[in-house]
Amino acid sequence: MKLYATVLPYLLLISFYTYDFDRFAEIHYSAINESAYHGLTIPLINAYDIKQPTDSELTVYADRHERFAKKDVWPWLFLNRFVGNKGEAPEVAVSDRGVVEPFTLIAGMDLNNTTGAMDAFKKLYTDALKLARQTRSPGVVIDPEPYNNRNAYHLNYLATQHNMSKKEVAQKLEQYGAELAAIAHNTYPEATIWFTFSNLWLYLKSADQPADQPGDQTSITHIVLGMLKRSKAHGYSLKIVSGGQTSLRYCSESAAHLKTKITKRNEDYKPLSGNYPALALGGTITLWDKPENKKAWLLEKPDCLASDAKYLCDFFPYLKELFTSYDHMFIYAATASGYNPFNKEIGNIYNPLLQSSLDYRAAASQERQIELKIRK
Repeated sequence: MKLYATVLPYLLLISFYTYDFDRFAEIHYSAINESAYHGLTIPLINAYDIKQPTDSELTVYADRHERFAKKDVWPWLFLNRFVGNKGEAPEVAVSDRGVVEPFTLIAGMDLNNTTGAMDAFKKLYTDALKLARQTRSPGVVIDPEPYNNRNAYHLNYLATQHNMSKKEVAQKLEQYGAELAAIAHNTYPEATIWFTFSNLWLYLKSADQPADQPGDQTSITHIVLGMLKRSKAHGYSLKIVSGGQTSLRYCSESAAHLKTKITKRNEDYKPLSGNYPALALGGTITLWDKPENKKAWLLEKPDCLASDAKYLCDFFPYLKELFTSYDHMFIYAATASGYNPFNKEIGNIYNPLLQSSLDYRAAASQERQIELKIRK
């Protein structure tokens, strides 16, 4: 029996403006309560932390949600918890502290649970699912980006670090994914596990290569694939969303360009969507209200630079394409755009556009239902 009724299309907020559960207060809930979003993500711990919340802390988080939240709260997890860098890999993301212990003890990924990081993530994941179930949230969000070490994307790098073949690495990762699916089934059987991206399209791109030569398949791919395989084999009721960060990306040159990407992506995913009932595709985009507020990567990525969306109102055709194509949508409120959704003054600039986009989808769906009835 489901614990909630999920609204579709579902609009989710993801932003690094968000404090983790420890610091997320009534004022932050209040800002989102007045927004067009159906839910928001809150990190259980941040991407570079190793803290394990206590049972009493989780109780406080749930109580705070009951008192202040009018929207769904999705616990937000980071696979970076078991990604490490011993100093030989310069490909790291920005962290105020840099890469510190115990991450410096991990060779790429803690595939053999040598430092206990894989088990630590499973505990966080279990706690997040329990919290989601207790607060009647649809599920949890997983950010799979290996912030500590970009090389951890690559199977050949992990194989070298652990003296394994690529095939063995892929098998290890798929087994871990299978364990994550089993944990979700046992903890929250109807949960949605929403990955910001899965890179499954890379698996399809190189699936015709020999098993021990998986080309540009990534570590993330095999974790998600393991979840899908276990869910199918055991008839789980889980939903696993591939969010689109790497296949659609956050920016497009135009709405027509975005439509082309959506069409290609949907076609590319047909073999997997047809084979794995748990898999759902989601859409994503980042927004800005005016060009002078763009900075950092929004001034570096080609599609972001070339976008014909200069002002916020220009994004409506983009959102129409996304909302008519996907039932699961997340907006990445980027610090690089200055879109701080917890600042009510700023949030109020964006909310009318988001609500109009949801209204458009609702009207289009109603029109389609009427058309189908007429045809009958």
